Amino acid sequence: MSDAERPEPDAVDAAPAPHSATDAPPATDVDGNAIVAPEVLADQALPAIYTRAPRLIRVVTTGAFAGAVLGAFLGAILPSSYPSGRAVVALVMALAGALAGGLIAGTVVATGERREARHVAAAKATSIEEWLTAHPGTPDAGTGQAGTPDAEPEA
Repeated sequence: MSDAERPEPDAVDAAPAPHSATDAPPATDVDGNAIVAPEVLADQALPAIYTRAPRLIRVVTTGAFAGAVLGAFLGAILPSSYPSGRAVVALVMALAGALAGGLIAGTVVATGERREARHVAAAKATSIEEWLTAHPGTPDAGTGQAGTPDAEPEA
């Protein structure tokens, strides 16, 4: 058993109550950061920019499957010069078609991703410029004042 005193059952361990409703401490999140009021957030937050990028694996898999089906079909209907027969030719053509289909689909997705990245960068720059125009004199992240770089600290 511990020699420490036991608290009285009637004692309440509570923080002192604020003096009035206006003295209440600001609401905080789990990390202890103050939660911004929705009005302030709506005034200061930049709008979200959504992307329309396709899912790479699904598109490449679909392209490879379509190429494999096309290759197998062409290998089955075209004349075969192999002694092993049309089945082996259809299999080889299916593998070649899958490779070609996957590469073509991957190229299309990579081109789309690059175009989308340019669009998002332009939209983000426009959004930041509009926000800085609407909020003159508000310090920008990474700058000391709106639109002017920070001065180097003097040693």
